[in-house]
Amino acid sequence: MTRKRTRQPGFVLPLVMILALVAGVAMVILFTRRGASMIYANRQSDNYVSHHFQSGLRDTVTVVLQVSRRNRDVPLAGGIVAFDMALDDGLTLKVRMLDAGGSVVASADPKDSIRLNVLRAAAVRLMEQGLTDERYIRASGPPRVSIHNAPRPVLAALAEAVDPSCDADAFATAVVDARTTADITTPQFRTILSTAQVKPENTELFEAMISLEPQLWWIQATVFDRNDKAIFDQGGIMQGGLKPGVGASSSAWVPIIWGPVPKEGLLGFRFAAADAAAR
Repeated sequence: MTRKRTRQPGFVLPLVMILALVAGVAMVILFTRRGASMIYANRQSDNYVSHHFQSGLRDTVTVVLQVSRRNRDVPLAGGIVAFDMALDDGLTLKVRMLDAGGSVVASADPKDSIRLNVLRAAAVRLMEQGLTDERYIRASGPPRVSIHNAPRPVLAALAEAVDPSCDADAFATAVVDARTTADITTPQFRTILSTAQVKPENTELFEAMISLEPQLWWIQATVFDRNDKAIFDQGGIMQGGLKPGVGASSSAWVPIIWGPVPKEGLLGFRFAAADAAAR
């Protein structure tokens, strides 16, 4: 008697399906992890390239500034110092600079000196007027205040801090009027001090508190492609001297803040604010 073998598809078929499902899930997990790893690796690579491109752009700007001088015909009061540089592959680097030393540095130095006391007194006068943003008070940079881009309230506060008996408003008005046509020189500044009735014994201190050659700058560096489309933007604050005339500048340049430009524009607001305050 022959015994027939019966198939049991109800057991074999689900097992195959389960094995196929497990294999499929394993493949999905494998490819998902691989994809995630590739995304992470690409992101790390992009960050690495971006970081080094940022550093390279900053160093390029620093080197160029160390061997450059500004045009004497471009006034510093509310003016923008600019230069362009041709790069490889049809790229162009455009650098725009603005004197950023027109504010009073709020020093936290506990030492007691005549210059520090003047800065503190000027900062207090500005704070009493509610003028506390970076156009008026800054946290870093050289202690001297740039005569070319200091807003009227800063000029008045500084004059009153140096010589409380002088006509601070007359000093601020005289400076703003004089710098609209050309950069203020040392003889002009001394004449302005005399007009504002600053005591002769305070002249030397006043001259030590102001700068006729800016030492602090807002800088924006933008790389454009051959179609003049901006493809990379960096900027920040640098300390250094950019003397007028021709030939190489001897001043060393030091980046204080440098990084990506915010969407609202690192210099757009500051350029407009400084220009309005200088008028």
